[in-house]
Amino acid sequence: MSVRRLLARGLDLSRSALRLVNPAARARAQAGAAFVQPWAQQPLQAVLPARYRYFRLSLGGLAAQLQRRASWQLRGPGGALLAFGLGLGFIEQQVEEVRTSIAACEEIQTLFKRKKIKYENSMPSHTSGYRFEDYKIGYNIGKGCNAAVYKAFIPEVPKTKASDKITTKEKDEVVNRQVKSEGQCVSGEDSGERKKVAITQENSSLSFVILKKEMLTDSLRACEGDTSNPLRVSCGGSSYLLRAFEEDTNYPLKVPEGETSYPLALKMLWNINAGSSSDAILTSMVKELVPTIPNALIGEFGRMKGSYIHNRKKMKPHPNIIQIVRAFIDNVPLLPGAWMEYPDVLPTRLNPCGLGHDRTLFLVMKSYPCTLQQYLRVCIPNKECATVMILQLLEGVDHLVQHGIAHRDLKSDNILVEFDSVGCPRLVITDFGCCLAEESLGLKLPFTSNDVNRGGNICLMAPEISTAIPGPGVIIDYSKSDAWSVGTLAYEILGLRNPFYGYGVDYLESCNYQEDKLPPLPSSIHRDMRLVVKLLLCRDPKRRLSARVAADMLHLHLWGPELLASAPITVENVFRWLRCQTLLTLLQVSKNHKLPVEIELKRSFLANLSFEELRLGLDLLLHVKT
Repeated sequence: MSVRRLLARGLDLSRSALRLVNPAARARAQAGAAFVQPWAQQPLQAVLPARYRYFRLSLGGLAAQLQRRASWQLRGPGGALLAFGLGLGFIEQQVEEVRTSIAACEEIQTLFKRKKIKYENSMPSHTSGYRFEDYKIGYNIGKGCNAAVYKAFIPEVPKTKASDKITTKEKDEVVNRQVKSEGQCVSGEDSGERKKVAITQENSSLSFVILKKEMLTDSLRACEGDTSNPLRVSCGGSSYLLRAFEEDTNYPLKVPEGETSYPLALKMLWNINAGSSSDAILTSMVKELVPTIPNALIGEFGRMKGSYIHNRKKMKPHPNIIQIVRAFIDNVPLLPGAWMEYPDVLPTRLNPCGLGHDRTLFLVMKSYPCTLQQYLRVCIPNKECATVMILQLLEGVDHLVQHGIAHRDLKSDNILVEFDSVGCPRLVITDFGCCLAEESLGLKLPFTSNDVNRGGNICLMAPEISTAIPGPGVIIDYSKSDAWSVGTLAYEILGLRNPFYGYGVDYLESCNYQEDKLPPLPSSIHRDMRLVVKLLLCRDPKRRLSARVAADMLHLHLWGPELLASAPITVENVFRWLRCQTLLTLLQVSKNHKLPVEIELKRSFLANLSFEELRLGLDLLLHVKT
């Protein structure tokens, strides 16, 4: 809307408002309109303030300037009428711009939310993987405070070729010969039953297969001479190529000939207090089932009608959240390394001194090369790669917040890492055993006594959580607690020591630290990243950034440097940039079956686009100093 049209619209609105308030003011309004009509016909430069260019970004400031000029130049009803009308006109214009911007953002959201994220295709069939006997188990790849994780795979029997097929009659003859050799005589019907029994016994016999201990990943090996590789390690101003872990390779992979290996990770939870009934186990460990995909519970769980299934919070898949592809309850086996790693949690049938129960919950997921902690021990990512990694954590946390879930135990051990086709790390949040995911609570937990569990890792617990004092009516808000934890992890990803870990003078505690005591990030790190980390670590959650706003700021930093450099930044410029990003991302998504990390991030940004949060992030980047 041009300024001349805005002035005319403001006069119309003011006259209409005055007629509604006081019909007797109609004559005065008409007189005022006649009085200001010659003034309105003056050149536009005479009406506008000298610093109009500055006030184009602030409608309120321009309105105030015009109102003061009108009141000063015009006396009587004409000046009051013009000032009143200008205010109404600018309010109407601002409301219309906001309404149009929100509608445009919603259209972009709808466009990207139509394309659903596919689940992990890591199972040969939807009917397999619901029993422990379906898996071949390998070596131990991880152990936490409540579970052990093993390499595993499901062998898929290849399809029989047409030349290898035999008739039913020939099968019966083979079975009859086997039966006769054992001195038994069976009929044709009995032979079919005998065949089924033999197959069942063969499948139920569990043979442990020691899998080969793989290298970290081929992606960790930087190409010789490639100075642009994001996985190049820097040390003392120089750089050197990263080499993979030195692993024991004495155990060869034994996959039966003709079968296909599906590399998985099987997590066996330790059951000490839940008993051996399925109902008690599921009730006690239901939080672990939050990131399961729909068909993960088709087996034994799908037939159960317990309240733990109906109350389980469901979550849509996300590239930065682990996906549990199978979940089942079975007897605790004696897995490789159990006597050395966790003998005390074994059941008494395996260890007479053990404290565990006979049955427990098993979770099956995709196998990842390493954790974030292991990755950062051998690699210091460059600044752009580190920004992408922090952005992935913010996108994952924002996805949890949208579904009313708080992880409450974010740390580098609970973040897995894999690598896309170009070697960029993809971060995945895992281990939901301490999460807050109840339909009736959302992100707010009543804290009436110290018996209420406030979360997992005390070192990376947000200040409003660690300082909460239980009492009647006390409620802990977890809506920004995970975002604070991401701010602490940013130090580790940027190659620095986490200030909330360790001991000594520089050690900080979340319950009493001061913001000015936070270790400053070096000047070599971009100003936008330093600003985001600073705002994420605000003690007051009201001043702290949400995960969505922080992610939008990093998106603008990575993909919109031209937009941030333009002056002035108008709504038209922002939406021109958004249209370009939308078109480019749609083309990239349609071309790539497996999306690289950067395209996944752009897709998440556009699928969660909010005008208000984007505008807030843009204002913070432009006007807040670090």
